[in-house]
Amino acid sequence: MQNEMLNLSKKKEEYEKEIEELTTFLEEKGCGVHGSLVDQDGFPRSDAYEIRIARNRLAILQTDHLNLMKEIEKKLFAFYQSEKKSEEKPIYNPFAIINAVADECPAKEAGLQKGDEILFIGSCNSMSEVSEEVARFVGQKLKFQFLRDGKEMVVFLIPRIWDGPGFLGCHIIPYK
Repeated sequence: MQNEMLNLSKKKEEYEKEIEELTTFLEEKGCGVHGSLVDQDGFPRSDAYEIRIARNRLAILQTDHLNLMKEIEKKLFAFYQSEKKSEEKPIYNPFAIINAVADECPAKEAGLQKGDEILFIGSCNSMSEVSEEVARFVGQKLKFQFLRDGKEMVVFLIPRIWDGPGFLGCHIIPYK
C-alpha cells in the first residue's frame, strides 16, 4: 500500500509540474487557455498550431490529474477505514471471563452472558480486586466493561442480595 501511494503521489507531482509548464507556456504566448487564436486582423496566429497542441495536452492532463486524485482519495479512504477498524480493538486485555450466569440475578438482568470477557468491573481490572469492588457498590450502579465476540460492550448492573450466592449471580474465572 505504501509503495502504491508513493507511486501515485509521484505521478501526481509529474502531472502538476507539466500542467504548470503548459499553463506558463500559454500565458507567455499571450492567449492563455481560452484566448483567441486569430490576430486583430482576423488571421490565424503563426503559433496557433503550438497553442492548440498545448491546450489539448493541458486538457488531457487535467482530466488525468482529476482521475488520479479520485484514485488517491479512494485508496486513502480504504487505508484509514482499515486503520479505524484496527483502532476499534480494545486497549485493555480481559482479566476474567464469565463462566456461568444464574437465572433471575443482577448479571442476567443486565444482559451479561457466559463467555463475556471482562475488561473492567467498576474501576478494577484484576481478579484480586473484584470482591471488594462489587461489595462497595451493593445497591448502586456498577459499570461492567467487557468483550463479546470481539466487540467492546458496557452494561450497568446493581449488585444486590438475591436468591443465590454473591451479589451478581455470575461465576467469574481468571482469563487465560
